[in-house]
Amino acid sequence: ITTGPITIPTMKKGGYPGDYAAAVESCASTGGCFMPPIMGAAGFLIATFLAVPYSQVCKAAILPALLYYAALFFQVDNYAAKNNLAGIDKSKIPNVWVTLKNGWFYIFAFAALIYALLVLRVESWAPYFATGLLIIFAMIKKETRFTLKSFGDFIIETGKLMGYVIAILSAVGLIVGSLSITGVANAFSRELVLAAKENVYLLLAFGTISSFILGMGMTVTACYIFLAIVLVPALVRIGLDPMGSHLFVMYWGMLSYITPPVALGAIAASGIAGSHPMKTGFKAMRLGSVVYLLPFLFVFDPSMLLKGPLYDVLLSALTAIMGVVLIAAALENWLYTIGPLSWTNRILIGVSGIFLLIPNLFLDLAGILITTMVYLFLVFYKKTQLLKNSINAYIINYK
Repeated sequence: ITTGPITIPTMKKGGYPGDYAAAVESCASTGGCFMPPIMGAAGFLIATFLAVPYSQVCKAAILPALLYYAALFFQVDNYAAKNNLAGIDKSKIPNVWVTLKNGWFYIFAFAALIYALLVLRVESWAPYFATGLLIIFAMIKKETRFTLKSFGDFIIETGKLMGYVIAILSAVGLIVGSLSITGVANAFSRELVLAAKENVYLLLAFGTISSFILGMGMTVTACYIFLAIVLVPALVRIGLDPMGSHLFVMYWGMLSYITPPVALGAIAASGIAGSHPMKTGFKAMRLGSVVYLLPFLFVFDPSMLLKGPLYDVLLSALTAIMGVVLIAAALENWLYTIGPLSWTNRILIGVSGIFLLIPNLFLDLAGILITTMVYLFLVFYKKTQLLKNSINAYIINYK
């Protein structure tokens, strides 16, 4: 709702349909919850639950977040290539240096926030420091300077927001407190392990369903707090990585924002774009499809959380990036240097992308082999067609 009025009309001016622009915005905004260095509130809570510095949470979350945004970027880029979108005229784009000149001082507030979070490690006070600096910087220019009325509105809106947050957290606090005091939380996680009969896949399926359903009616933060108490201990008890388990719950808690029938983020964006809500929701689901796979990957293989030997981490990152590029090509039906694909080639490219995304050496090699074969075939076919067209043109000219 905050960034959509700026980004959605800009994308529509560039040639993207309203529903596509709204889907892109909803996916991009939702990803802010798990994108370092400034993650959503759940990121700070993970650091609290695990008793680790917030910087460790950022380190673990960076690769999955970059893969998510890379998948989104490549799909948007492929769509533009497929539909010959030229973008906005350069004369209408503001000059970078002029823009920086008018607001360069705001960067200091952002830098101060990151410094307070990662260096000083004062997570509770960091937002107050950054907000104070923003208010001071806003007073520099006449256009953004507070008046008595605007400052009063600012205080009132802040009070409304705080009241809303306090009401949610109070209710969640009562639920979590009652679960902890009565011992139901530990009993529930133990029962989940017993119900799954120590089958890790079944337990993750339970976790997926629980996180998704709770995410429909609660904020990501509230959903995460509840499941961190109830579900995460069961995942850790069965042998999964603690950091991966917490991130797993957080990811699936926010997926309801881009997944129909709820898809709150997509529906809000569709209101700005004037598009059909459900059509926008399903498009957002497709654009964000990689995020449905990522939690299962990093919960099994900590190398995607930048844990383990450097060789494993680099290999996982490299193959995952290749996989994201191929999955985006399959979803948008456009492969770089090749162009449109047949359904058979789309399926092969998509399967190869999934193989490369999974941190497994055998599957990675299989994905590379399939991709190479398909690519060589397409290049050969394309050159054959060009040669055939050239021969036909020569015959016609000769006649």
